[in-house]
Amino acid sequence: MQFKRRRVIAGPGLVNAGLAASVFFLASCGSDAPAPTDAPQPAPQTDNAATDNGIVLPAVWSTNDLGSPIRDIALSGGDRSILAVAYEGRGFQLFNLEGEKLGDRIGFGVEHLASGISTSIDEAAVTLFPGVNRDGALTAYIYGDNLLAPVEIALPIDTDGEVAGLCSGSVGADPTSVLNIGFWTQGAEATLVTGTIGTEGGAFKWTLNGTTMVSSPLAACRLPEGDASAEPVFGDQAGVASMVRPAGRFVLTLTDDGRLLAARPGEAPEAVTLREGLSVRLPIPPVAIDALGTPRDGGYPFGMVALAGSTAPGVHQVVFVDTEPLVSPEPAPVVPEE
Repeated sequence: MQFKRRRVIAGPGLVNAGLAASVFFLASCGSDAPAPTDAPQPAPQTDNAATDNGIVLPAVWSTNDLGSPIRDIALSGGDRSILAVAYEGRGFQLFNLEGEKLGDRIGFGVEHLASGISTSIDEAAVTLFPGVNRDGALTAYIYGDNLLAPVEIALPIDTDGEVAGLCSGSVGADPTSVLNIGFWTQGAEATLVTGTIGTEGGAFKWTLNGTTMVSSPLAACRLPEGDASAEPVFGDQAGVASMVRPAGRFVLTLTDDGRLLAARPGEAPEAVTLREGLSVRLPIPPVAIDALGTPRDGGYPFGMVALAGSTAPGVHQVVFVDTEPLVSPEPAPVVPEE
């Protein structure tokens, strides 16, 4: 496979910052950023258990009004949890899980985002989100505490046409691997390509895992944790997210009409009802979704789901939903004494 030449699009204040230069800069500077404090705690749980109407999940926190319609969102797992937001038109911005922005909006044109990873590359702490830009090329959006702004770097993946969608997942123990990625292209919507993004000599490298022909055009895909084989998703899905917990993996599906479904792999999906908090309004309908089973920040011990959309006319927010009612183990049955 012939790799495209690595291309860098820098945010304000950064010029000609490639992967190697960004990582070197991060590794050479110590971070003096304070640790997050006073993290929001999930609202008290009362009627959130599974009911005849499905599972009820409470919205517990949100960003402020972001000022523009939201196109896509993604969360980073690993060493740190960050929320990435892509806006309609142009714009990319990062937030922590308290809803506080980590810098100003940057004018990247982002078509799609996939789940990111916060990890160490060449001894530098970085957060990386894979995505697709408005030219249909696969990109990486990289951020670290000592960067003035995220940078956008083209991933070294040749594609036959513009990329129409992608998914990502965590890798195994290989220290040179960063993320597993699956994608499909316009005009080949029934061909799912999977592989692994790694690093070598201060640059990204792409290792092709395989190409799978599926029976219908793809709506989405998902990558089980540590597995480079993506699972195709068909139908009317607007987004799919996986949440890994000690009790197992949950698949959350956002349909085109704004309904949320949850299921363990291989089981029938169950409807999820979302409940507004005292001061947290829900997007109607949600337009994008991502989830984390074990966030490193933000005070979500049972994991969380992020949903984006308009919560009122002209108001655009990302809302964080507590998943305790979904992931908590069912209580053991009471056995009557003889």
